[in-house]
Amino acid sequence: MRDIVARDSWYDEIHPTNEGFGLVADKFVDIIESLRNDLQPFTETVAVSAES
Repeated sequence: MRDIVARDSWYDEIHPTNEGFGLVADKFVDIIESLRNDLQPFTETVAVSAES
């Protein structure tokens, strides 16, 4: 995370500022968006009971 959040975007040693959290969130969004085309739609399956 240190390569995403600039040195002046830290509240303390382990917590980014709001701006820092935004930078991290943007990175998550970028990665999720890059994977979106490979995701398959969720299809619900009906559970079958052994007693049926």
